[in-house]
Amino acid sequence: MKEKHLLITGRPASGKTEILIAFANMFPKTTLFLSEECTEDLLKNKKGLNELVKVVNSSEFTYEETQNYTSLCVDYLELLSDETLQKIIKTIKQSNLQVIVTSQVKRRQNEVLDRIESLISRRH
Repeated sequence: MKEKHLLITGRPASGKTEILIAFANMFPKTTLFLSEECTEDLLKNKKGLNELVKVVNSSEFTYEETQNYTSLCVDYLELLSDETLQKIIKTIKQSNLQVIVTSQVKRRQNEVLDRIESLISRRH
């Protein structure tokens, strides 16, 4: 199967989270939303995330949790620990999960991409 992953980058307050919410709202029963920036209450009651979308934080994220979903929205990359990022990468390798991740554009954006590359290349 062809991999379908997307990295959305932008400046702070440029609408990255809103893009994830719009996607999740199109597929509320099959999208898992991992957020370190916003609480479930804030996402659903203030930002308009559909009530049917399951929201977790990094401490709740597991491979098993993803088995009922086809998509994972991650908001946002810089807030994830290496451990959580490793769990996500391992999950991607073990499943057909589509992953959409937001990241803030920074002058040192290559450092973020290098971090991902180094984690992907580690053996599990």
